[in-house]
Amino acid sequence: MYLQSMYGIERLFGGSFVLLFYAFIIYLIVRFFIFFNGLQILSHWTLLLDMQFSTKEFFERLKQRLVDSDVKNISYSNLNLNESIIGLSKRTYLTINYKDYVFYVCGAPFGKHFFTSYWTHFKPSFMEVLVRTIPFIGQRLADLMFSHTYFEHDQCASFRTLLHHHITELIKEMTTEKGIPMPEIPKPVMSDVFKR
Repeated sequence: MYLQSMYGIERLFGGSFVLLFYAFIIYLIVRFFIFFNGLQILSHWTLLLDMQFSTKEFFERLKQRLVDSDVKNISYSNLNLNESIIGLSKRTYLTINYKDYVFYVCGAPFGKHFFTSYWTHFKPSFMEVLVRTIPFIGQRLADLMFSHTYFEHDQCASFRTLLHHHITELIKEMTTEKGIPMPEIPKPVMSDVFKR
């Protein structure tokens, strides 16, 4: 049935219509995967410490602190992300999912040092990604359909503050154990949380 209707359209408009139709379908598929894979960065934070520390122990101690905070709806996993686009080597990140947000925490050796960082991302639903791929009106339509309340943004900000607090406290604990002075803790670099 589909092929018959396409054949009828091709006879009516010529072969160029079918070519344009398939090009449009390919465009929608590419657009979908761009939106699906493109998590929006809301904030980033990093710190370099003049010491060595175990990545595994850093993650375990941070997870325990978050568990002790008794915040619900948190899930954890370790994720190996590429260190470069080529992807020959990978770096382990602690992935913390909280509601519609995902936090990637890294703690790893860097030469004679140890660095830690976290990235806050918004994680859109499959339906939101699908709506956003609609040409011309998708962005505005998704903003109307999937807008977040101030309370939801406050929850994300509260969790990010809690995570930052626990990482800072863990760094204090680690530096005290190693007998080195506590470094100055920078503030996270923020993006516009209302722009998606």
